[in-house]
Amino acid sequence: IKRDDIRRIMAAILYIMEEVCNLYGHSYLSYEEIHMYTVRALGNDMASSEFEYSIGTLLKNMKLIKRLI
Repeated sequence: IKRDDIRRIMAAILYIMEEVCNLYGHSYLSYEEIHMYTVRALGNDMASSEFEYSIGTLLKNMKLIKRLI
């Protein structure tokens, strides 16, 4: 799988959410925090459109829940 593959980005997002929840007890991260941790985890900057698509797909598949403010 390529470094910027959508499947890798989605897996990284889910991994980050699980790790933050387990390590720190947080069940919420801001969009910016998720992006920052994902860039760190993948070791590369991704196009914002790829990140947005990944977040959208995870929301659509109910793997993430969006907090409405």
